[in-house]
Amino acid sequence: MPSSKLVVSGCRWVLGTVLSAAFEYDTPKIVHIKNWKVGVMNRFFQLCIVGYIIGYAIIYQKGYQDSGPVLGVVTTKMKGASVFNASQADFLQNCNGTLRPPLVFDVADYVIPPQEPNGFFVMTNQWVTCDQSFGVCAEDPSVLHSHCNNTYTPSLCLNRTVLPGGNGQTTGECVPVEGGGVSTCQVEAWCPTENENKTVT
Repeated sequence: MPSSKLVVSGCRWVLGTVLSAAFEYDTPKIVHIKNWKVGVMNRFFQLCIVGYIIGYAIIYQKGYQDSGPVLGVVTTKMKGASVFNASQADFLQNCNGTLRPPLVFDVADYVIPPQEPNGFFVMTNQWVTCDQSFGVCAEDPSVLHSHCNNTYTPSLCLNRTVLPGGNGQTTGECVPVEGGGVSTCQVEAWCPTENENKTVT
């Protein structure tokens, strides 16, 4: 059975090699050169390396005091709730004229927007337009280029446009303003549009 003997001998050789490599200890070979020129050059280069590290990098450059630019972020956060309880009757009335209870505002109500770079905005005044709903109505007469006339200039109201400072998108119709005696372009918006003379503050 020559093949089996070869396998056994091969296994023994591999096992012996692994064991000998695992339990060996090697030491580096050191050669002493007795030449004063080589010795001086060796010490000179060593002193140069040590001098660079200690003298230049640490003492002159102050590497032990290495610093960087200061980076910081300041965040201002508003907390708490406020109660609106004015003494004037106009401020305490609902849109239908009834007396309303004191209003309570939290951070989500009086901080607009919630986060703002380099500052914060706190609401100090509120305008409430009574009975608003989304639909079609006459544009506010104070909006530039909103006036029109069904008889002479109905074409001023273009369809699907937004007037400068307007409240919504025009429909192309010219309609009279309720109680105003004038006509303005009709818009798709929150109706009635905001009018500071008719709002509850």
